[in-house]
Amino acid sequence: MENILAVHEKFDLYLKANDLNFAEYYYCYHHPHGVVPEYTCRCRCRKPSPFFLREAEKKYRLDMSLSWMVGDQDSDILCGQGCGVKTILVNEEHSASKRGKSFPDYIARNLEDAVQIILDL
Repeated sequence: MENILAVHEKFDLYLKANDLNFAEYYYCYHHPHGVVPEYTCRCRCRKPSPFFLREAEKKYRLDMSLSWMVGDQDSDILCGQGCGVKTILVNEEHSASKRGKSFPDYIARNLEDAVQIILDL
């Protein structure tokens, strides 16, 4: 869990340095084939389940028809589609083996392109 928190802190610093703020972050620590016994299970919060998107929708009164899911894996796209948001698949090289079975609304070369797609619509 320390690794996730370290990544979170670095990401949050980057966002704040660029005048971007997230109200909240959602994490699922579970994995059906995990190595940490207390997190090794099937759960309702792991993507592609839209569990956390639904939680945010309720908490922040989000209009999902105006919302986006941007990710680099099929599970991200399926999660977004399960909640009725528009989806963008980012073609990151490191996750190529985890995509190819979903049909996103848009495909982007990188995160910058994904942002531009959203801004252009």
